[in-house]
Amino acid sequence: MCADELVTGRLGRAIPWEQTGLQAKLAPDAGFVLYGEGTHVLNNMPAVVRPMPADWMAGHLA
Repeated sequence: MCADELVTGRLGRAIPWEQTGLQAKLAPDAGFVLYGEGTHVLNNMPAVVRPMPADWMAGHLA
């Protein structure tokens, strides 16, 4: 997983996952990761989500 990926869950109801996929297609050099069992902002998967912003920050501050 790279820092320029949009990540969402298929079960999220606030923003359809298809919308996030479209944004990823339109953003230059962005990737897209869809978790089939994930809810909005992957709140039901904290062990997966919490390291992502920490890794992003570490990469940008190094």
